[in-house]
Amino acid sequence: MLFLFLSTLIIFGLSKYFYKTWVHPIVLFSGTWLVIFFLYLLQLFDITPLTMQMNIILFLMIISFAAGALAYQFLEKFLKSSKKNSQKNDDCASYSLRSKLFLILCFVTIIIMFKDELSIIQSLLGGANFEDIQKMAGGKNTVNYSGPLQISFYMLVVFPITAIVSPVCAVEFFSRKDNKKFIFFIVNIIIVMLNVASRGGRNTVLVMLVSYMCVYTLFGKKTKISRTTRNNMIIMFCCCSVLIVSLSVSRGISDVFLSFYAYMITAIPLGQVFLNDLFVSSHLSYGFFSVKGFFQPIYMLLNYFGIHAPEGYENAVSVREFMEASYYSIGDYSVTGMNSFMPAGAIAYVDGRYVGEIIIMFLYGMFSMWIYYRQQSNHRAVWNGGIICNKKDTAAYAMCAYGLFLSFAMLWFERSGYAVGFLYIMLLFYSKRHKETTE
Repeated sequence: MLFLFLSTLIIFGLSKYFYKTWVHPIVLFSGTWLVIFFLYLLQLFDITPLTMQMNIILFLMIISFAAGALAYQFLEKFLKSSKKNSQKNDDCASYSLRSKLFLILCFVTIIIMFKDELSIIQSLLGGANFEDIQKMAGGKNTVNYSGPLQISFYMLVVFPITAIVSPVCAVEFFSRKDNKKFIFFIVNIIIVMLNVASRGGRNTVLVMLVSYMCVYTLFGKKTKISRTTRNNMIIMFCCCSVLIVSLSVSRGISDVFLSFYAYMITAIPLGQVFLNDLFVSSHLSYGFFSVKGFFQPIYMLLNYFGIHAPEGYENAVSVREFMEASYYSIGDYSVTGMNSFMPAGAIAYVDGRYVGEIIIMFLYGMFSMWIYYRQQSNHRAVWNGGIICNKKDTAAYAMCAYGLFLSFAMLWFERSGYAVGFLYIMLLFYSKRHKETTE
């Protein structure tokens, strides 16, 4: 682990020196894992010993991602001259949010979630906490959905909107001049709170926090952000911190600090427990696990027509279901055990062992840098206090950024909500505008 820490420290130090900003893909990814490796080295409780297999997986994850990002940087420089010679280029167009479509689907999401969570909300208002709700649910999902129609609504509307609402609303909040930005902020808060109410999870709060901090950083040097907006950011940061602590207490966690520590380092010991399990080690997913989220709606539809998915996809689904259902101890921390978490590189390892991990994490680095360069090239001017920019790529990178930050939990394109939501940002929710407006 010390070698991992020092290697990641070198990558983080060099990337921060050359790129200056924390939102750069290499800086963000290596910085996140640098913190996790440091926390692991602290050994605040007796953690399951690190295996050589997980050491190699984590090292390849960091190196391959950075190599892929650098490879795209060199490719971008090589292609830069041809972009300059092109008069018709998407980079010359601004993309604006289709506000009505987005808000309608947000309201549909709110209605569906509120209806399905009504009993939970009533219990919380009646004095119950999330520990009580989890016990009543038998430790399983507190919101159950079944049947083709309800499953389709969740997979194509609720989960994607929940995944993208914070990045999209953050862009609107910081780029709009009018008071409509507060509508987006309020909608964002409501969906996050409903998601929290459904299970008492902290991820959605972290996603909102990271999304607003990322967009604030991206816009901060491009335009003058008012003191009021800065104060609102500080207030939101404090409120999110208080909410995360409150959620932890409500879930029956006595030592909140230690729970945060366990939350950050869990993926390392838990991931190696999963990989050493005979069921997981005997399933090879051939690339499907890392991008399962894109294929899940497709194969769900084809299944109704009797068309079965390939073996690799079925293996990916089986491994994920096993990880969700299996609880293991990661050391002396919890008697109930932990589930689900696995480092992004370990998920890629399930796809194709070490070679597959190198390829997938390399491509992930290239993809992240591609989105980052698109976002950077499309901030073009400041006009009447508003930002003339490609909102689509800014929202897409904010989404990419929180995926990199939470890569200690999973590789997020494995989730259908994240994957479909990303497609919605790139293909559905934004329209091209050649006129320079902030709408």
